[in-house]
Amino acid sequence: MRTRELTICGQTWTLKYYKRAWAKDEMGRCYPPPQREIRVLDRGDKKTIRDTLFHELLHAVEYEYKAVPHGLVADMATALAEVL
Repeated sequence: MRTRELTICGQTWTLKYYKRAWAKDEMGRCYPPPQREIRVLDRGDKKTIRDTLFHELLHAVEYEYKAVPHGLVADMATALAEVL
């Protein structure tokens, strides 16, 4: 597992890349405050890993602002992936 610290909306979050799934059928997970942890499954192609990371980062912003609906998170992650 690789781990790093991120600052999201002024708060410290932990990003963890896992080689083995922590739950069935999950590529990523974002745990809201107070845990503030993002998990990404580091298997498969780079695009899938990147897209999963974008999606979970947007959830972290959502949790900090307590205002963004999940559908918007998915759409924003897709848009980011298309421009990179």
